[in-house]
Amino acid sequence: MADKVITKRCSQCKQIKSVSEFMKRSDRPSGYKSECKECYYKNYNHKAYSKKYRNSNKGRVTRNIYAEKFRKTEKGKKIRQRCQNKYRKNNQKKIKAEKIIFNAVRYNNIPPAHKLKCFRCGAKARDYHHYLGYDPEHWFDIKPICRICHRIIHNLPVSAQSVQKKELLISQASEKENYSQSK
Repeated sequence: MADKVITKRCSQCKQIKSVSEFMKRSDRPSGYKSECKECYYKNYNHKAYSKKYRNSNKGRVTRNIYAEKFRKTEKGKKIRQRCQNKYRKNNQKKIKAEKIIFNAVRYNNIPPAHKLKCFRCGAKARDYHHYLGYDPEHWFDIKPICRICHRIIHNLPVSAQSVQKKELLISQASEKENYSQSK
Protein backbone atom coordinates (compact mmCIF):
# COMPACT_ATOMS: atom_id res chain seq x y z
CA MET A 1 0.00 0.00 0.00
CA ALA A 2 2.08 2.87 -1.32
CA ASP A 3 -0.56 5.62 -1.27
CA LYS A 4 -2.21 6.72 1.97
CA VAL A 5 -6.02 6.32 1.89
CA ILE A 6 -7.79 9.68 2.44
CA THR A 7 -11.41 8.75 1.65
CA LYS A 8 -13.34 5.53 1.80
CA ARG A 9 -16.79 4.30 0.79
CA CYS A 10 -19.05 3.00 3.61
CA SER A 11 -20.40 -0.50 2.98
CA GLN A 12 -23.70 0.35 4.71
CA CYS A 13 -24.74 3.86 3.66
CA LYS A 14 -22.65 3.77 0.42
CA GLN A 15 -21.39 7.34 0.97
CA ILE A 16 -17.78 8.37 0.39
CA LYS A 17 -16.38 9.76 3.63
CA SER A 18 -13.08 10.81 5.14
CA VAL A 19 -11.09 8.01 6.79
CA SER A 20 -11.41 9.89 10.09
CA GLU A 21 -15.07 8.79 10.07
CA PHE A 22 -14.06 5.11 10.06
CA MET A 23 -12.66 3.02 12.91
CA LYS A 24 -9.16 1.66 12.53
CA ARG A 25 -8.72 -2.04 11.88
CA SER A 26 -5.20 -3.29 11.20
CA ASP A 27 -6.24 -6.57 9.58
CA ARG A 28 -7.95 -4.77 6.67
CA PRO A 29 -6.04 -3.74 3.51
CA SER A 30 -7.10 -0.11 3.93
CA GLY A 31 -6.42 -0.15 7.68
CA TYR A 32 -10.06 0.79 8.49
CA LYS A 33 -13.40 -0.94 9.06
CA SER A 34 -15.71 -1.26 6.06
CA GLU A 35 -18.56 0.71 7.65
CA CYS A 36 -18.39 4.27 8.98
CA LYS A 37 -18.67 5.02 12.70
CA GLU A 38 -22.18 6.44 12.28
CA CYS A 39 -23.51 3.27 10.60
CA TYR A 40 -21.63 1.05 13.02
CA TYR A 41 -23.17 2.69 16.10
CA LYS A 42 -26.59 2.88 14.47
CA ASN A 43 -26.73 -0.80 13.52
CA TYR A 44 -24.85 -2.44 16.37
CA ASN A 45 -26.57 -3.24 19.69
CA HIS A 46 -23.71 -2.61 22.11
CA LYS A 47 -25.75 -3.21 25.27
CA ALA A 48 -26.89 -6.66 24.17
CA TYR A 49 -23.37 -7.65 23.09
CA SER A 50 -21.83 -6.31 26.30
CA LYS A 51 -24.37 -8.16 28.45
CA LYS A 52 -23.83 -11.38 26.50
CA TYR A 53 -20.04 -11.05 26.87
CA ARG A 54 -20.24 -10.21 30.59
CA ASN A 55 -22.37 -13.29 31.22
CA SER A 56 -20.13 -15.59 29.19
CA ASN A 57 -17.42 -17.59 30.90
CA LYS A 58 -14.68 -15.57 29.17
CA GLY A 59 -16.28 -12.32 30.33
CA ARG A 60 -16.52 -13.50 33.94
CA VAL A 61 -12.91 -14.67 33.94
CA THR A 62 -11.71 -11.38 32.46
CA ARG A 63 -13.77 -9.35 34.94
CA ASN A 64 -12.42 -11.40 37.86
CA ILE A 65 -8.83 -10.88 36.69
CA TYR A 66 -9.24 -7.11 36.46
CA ALA A 67 -11.16 -6.99 39.76
CA GLU A 68 -8.35 -8.89 41.48
CA LYS A 69 -5.74 -6.51 40.03
CA PHE A 70 -7.82 -3.52 41.16
CA ARG A 71 -8.19 -4.92 44.70
CA LYS A 72 -4.41 -4.97 45.00
CA THR A 73 -4.05 -1.26 44.18
CA GLU A 74 -4.14 1.40 46.90
CA LYS A 75 -7.44 2.75 45.62
CA GLY A 76 -8.94 -0.76 45.56
CA LYS A 77 -7.76 -1.43 49.12
CA LYS A 78 -9.30 1.84 50.35
CA ILE A 79 -12.63 1.12 48.67
CA ARG A 80 -12.73 -2.42 50.06
CA GLN A 81 -11.92 -1.17 53.56
CA ARG A 82 -14.64 1.48 53.31
CA CYS A 83 -17.20 -1.13 52.18
CA GLN A 84 -16.21 -3.52 54.98
CA ASN A 85 -16.53 -0.78 57.59
CA LYS A 86 -19.95 0.20 56.23
CA TYR A 87 -21.12 -3.44 56.32
CA ARG A 88 -19.85 -3.90 59.89
CA LYS A 89 -21.58 -0.72 61.00
CA ASN A 90 -24.92 -1.65 59.37
CA ASN A 91 -24.91 -5.34 60.43
CA GLN A 92 -23.59 -5.38 64.01
CA LYS A 93 -26.32 -7.70 65.35
CA LYS A 94 -25.87 -10.15 62.49
CA ILE A 95 -22.09 -10.28 62.92
CA LYS A 96 -22.45 -10.81 66.69
CA ALA A 97 -25.02 -13.61 66.19
CA GLU A 98 -22.79 -15.33 63.61
CA LYS A 99 -19.80 -15.15 65.99
CA ILE A 100 -21.86 -16.69 68.81
CA ILE A 101 -22.93 -19.60 66.54
CA PHE A 102 -19.35 -20.01 65.25
CA ASN A 103 -18.06 -20.31 68.83
CA ALA A 104 -20.88 -22.70 69.80
CA VAL A 105 -19.86 -24.98 66.91
CA ARG A 106 -16.20 -24.53 67.77
CA TYR A 107 -16.74 -25.65 71.38
CA ASN A 108 -19.05 -28.54 70.36
CA ASN A 109 -22.19 -27.01 71.89
CA ILE A 110 -24.03 -27.49 68.58
CA PRO A 111 -23.13 -29.70 65.61
CA PRO A 112 -21.57 -28.12 62.51
CA ALA A 113 -24.14 -27.25 59.85
CA HIS A 114 -22.40 -29.41 57.20
CA LYS A 115 -23.20 -32.54 59.25
CA LEU A 116 -26.94 -31.79 59.10
CA LYS A 117 -29.60 -31.68 56.39
CA CYS A 118 -31.32 -28.57 55.05
CA PHE A 119 -34.68 -28.05 56.75
CA ARG A 120 -36.28 -26.98 53.43
CA CYS A 121 -35.05 -29.48 50.87
CA GLY A 122 -33.16 -32.21 52.72
CA ALA A 123 -29.85 -31.58 50.95
CA LYS A 124 -26.59 -31.22 52.85
CA ALA A 125 -26.70 -28.02 54.89
CA ARG A 126 -23.91 -25.43 54.74
CA ASP A 127 -25.13 -22.65 57.05
CA TYR A 128 -27.43 -21.93 59.96
CA HIS A 129 -30.43 -19.69 59.31
CA HIS A 130 -31.48 -17.26 62.06
CA TYR A 131 -35.18 -17.53 61.25
CA LEU A 132 -36.34 -15.18 64.06
CA GLY A 133 -33.72 -12.50 63.53
CA TYR A 134 -30.41 -11.54 65.09
CA ASP A 135 -31.52 -10.17 68.47
CA PRO A 136 -29.69 -11.70 71.47
CA GLU A 137 -32.78 -13.62 72.63
CA HIS A 138 -32.90 -15.36 69.21
CA TRP A 139 -29.22 -16.14 68.74
CA PHE A 140 -29.81 -19.89 69.10
CA ASP A 141 -33.11 -19.97 67.18
CA ILE A 142 -31.42 -21.44 64.14
CA LYS A 143 -32.11 -24.07 61.49
CA PRO A 144 -29.59 -25.82 59.24
CA ILE A 145 -29.96 -24.76 55.60
CA CYS A 146 -28.16 -25.25 52.29
CA ARG A 147 -26.67 -22.25 50.45
CA ILE A 148 -29.24 -22.18 47.64
CA CYS A 149 -32.25 -22.27 49.98
CA HIS A 150 -30.61 -19.61 52.14
CA ARG A 151 -30.19 -17.32 49.14
CA ILE A 152 -33.79 -17.96 48.09
CA ILE A 153 -35.10 -17.10 51.58
CA HIS A 154 -33.16 -13.83 51.59
CA ASN A 155 -34.14 -12.96 47.98
CA LEU A 156 -30.56 -13.02 46.74
CA PRO A 157 -29.73 -13.89 43.13
CA VAL A 158 -29.50 -17.60 42.38
CA SER A 159 -28.53 -19.10 39.05
CA ALA A 160 -31.27 -20.89 37.12
CA GLN A 161 -29.21 -24.10 37.09
CA SER A 162 -28.94 -24.04 40.90
CA VAL A 163 -32.72 -23.61 41.25
CA GLN A 164 -33.37 -26.47 38.83
CA LYS A 165 -30.99 -28.74 40.76
CA LYS A 166 -32.66 -27.71 43.99
CA GLU A 167 -36.17 -28.40 42.66
CA LEU A 168 -34.99 -31.81 41.45
CA LEU A 169 -33.55 -32.62 44.89
CA ILE A 170 -36.78 -31.52 46.60
CA SER A 171 -38.93 -33.62 44.27
CA GLN A 172 -36.66 -36.66 44.77
CA ALA A 173 -36.76 -36.21 48.56
CA SER A 174 -40.57 -35.97 48.56
CA GLU A 175 -40.80 -39.08 46.33
CA LYS A 176 -38.60 -41.00 48.80
CA GLU A 177 -40.81 -39.88 51.70
CA ASN A 178 -43.97 -40.89 49.86
CA TYR A 179 -42.42 -44.26 48.94
CA SER A 180 -41.29 -44.97 52.51
CA GLN A 181 -44.70 -43.95 53.94
CA SER A 182 -46.54 -46.23 51.51
CA LYS A 183 -44.62 -49.30 52.73
